Amino acid sequence: MRKWILIFSIAFSASVAPRLPAQSRPGCSACGQIEQALEDFGHLKAGMTRRDAEQYFALDGGMNFRGQTRYAYKKCEFIKVEITFENEPSVQNDFSPKDKITNLSKLSLEFPSYD
Repeated sequence: MRKWILIFSIAFSASVAPRLPAQSRPGCSACGQIEQALEDFGHLKAGMTRRDAEQYFALDGGMNFRGQTRYAYKKCEFIKVEITFENEPSVQNDFSPKDKITNLSKLSLEFPSYD
């Protein structure tokens, strides 16, 4: 008898529990911005150029080097990515739009860096 009461209780509580839609999204205003950043970031791949990266991202403040550069998302400066580049051999001592992407970090969140 206890067994049936337990089964009935579980079945009843499961049937009255609130159901969330399968693709439920929080109602926060930042979610759309983060989704857009993920989509834009998804366009970048190894072998593309610095120019390609700078369509979506801008140099972050602080120390940056030509071989490894920290960028902030243009639409939200709290979203960051570290990109490693292979330098364009014909350009010396400067960032070149033709530098090739060799590695991308995952997106991260942090406060903006200022010089």
